[in-house]
Amino acid sequence: MGYLTKLALSAAVTVAAGSAQAATVTFDFDAANRGAAYSLAYASGDLSLNVTATRGSAAAKVQTWSGHGMGVPGPNPDPHLVDSSGTGEDETVWFRFSELVNLVKVTFSYVDEKDDFKLWQGATSLGVFDVKQTVFTAAAGWADSFGVGAVDWRSRHGSGYSAFKITSVTVETQDAPAPVPLPAAGLMLAASLAGLGLAKRRKA
Repeated sequence: MGYLTKLALSAAVTVAAGSAQAATVTFDFDAANRGAAYSLAYASGDLSLNVTATRGSAAAKVQTWSGHGMGVPGPNPDPHLVDSSGTGEDETVWFRFSELVNLVKVTFSYVDEKDDFKLWQGATSLGVFDVKQTVFTAAAGWADSFGVGAVDWRSRHGSGYSAFKITSVTVETQDAPAPVPLPAAGLMLAASLAGLGLAKRRKA
């Protein structure tokens, strides 16, 4: 088979890179007990996650309880939950990923009708949400870190504080570009090259 004919056949089956396909990944924090630590590491395929926490501006430990979820152990009113003391020492759990992700969903346990949380994208606050509002379709945007923190009730309900555990986070990642067929012009070029190869072989 001539070189041009080979080139034409190769071009006919080549695919171009298309837009990347989103894959959904869920990290569950209620599947196992993990002792209190300043960071907890998770992985799913090529995506890794490091979880830390703060109490006010200071570092705090995170811990998971099987069947219950993730909390921040410590001196605040509920020592095993992510909570707000009402004294400016609100606890926040930080999720840092190995690549850009889009936060899709957060789920909670140990909640009641007044619990709120603040959602962070890096150092930027995206607002305060009710814990029942757990789905954030395209709301958070693409970033490599997010925070979920308890807030003081007084700003919305008059008194009290928020407290909850985090049972899971779901994110979207960008997979490798999806293959798409060559456009018609590319197929016409392949056909032309095949014709040139055939003509060359006849002359020979």
